[in-house]
Amino acid sequence: AALGERWPELASPAALAAALGRDEAELLAPLEILVEDQRVQLRPRRLPACRAGERPRAAVLSRFEAAHLPFVTTPMHEHAPVDAFHAALIGHLDGQHTRAELVELLIGDIAAGNLRLAAESMPPVDELRPALARTVEAALQRLGLAGLMVG
Repeated sequence: AALGERWPELASPAALAAALGRDEAELLAPLEILVEDQRVQLRPRRLPACRAGERPRAAVLSRFEAAHLPFVTTPMHEHAPVDAFHAALIGHLDGQHTRAELVELLIGDIAAGNLRLAAESMPPVDELRPALARTVEAALQRLGLAGLMVG
């Protein structure tokens, strides 16, 4: 919770230990194991992670790649595979649309046959809209964590 509340801001080990009421060495011991196992990478600089804004925007390169490739390039210069849903969503992240408008654009993509659901037929829009809104919010959070959001 201490990290989640601060994200995407940085927090020093001392600040985290104080927030959790724990000893700094006790807090860092498991991290050292994760680094040694290469499950966590330490970076010399901050990653460009951010929360999606009121009108979420992905970088132009990310939108281009999502439209033409099965992956997008992260700020770490790694390829992140994207499925059809994420590709469609990233394509709409031009900073011009609210989350509610993004949901409507994706519903339009589904209705036009540009984006397919796992179900055989499209459920009523009134049922689809809230589920899609939750999915969009979760996707925006993941894209922000990957450093693919610029606003």
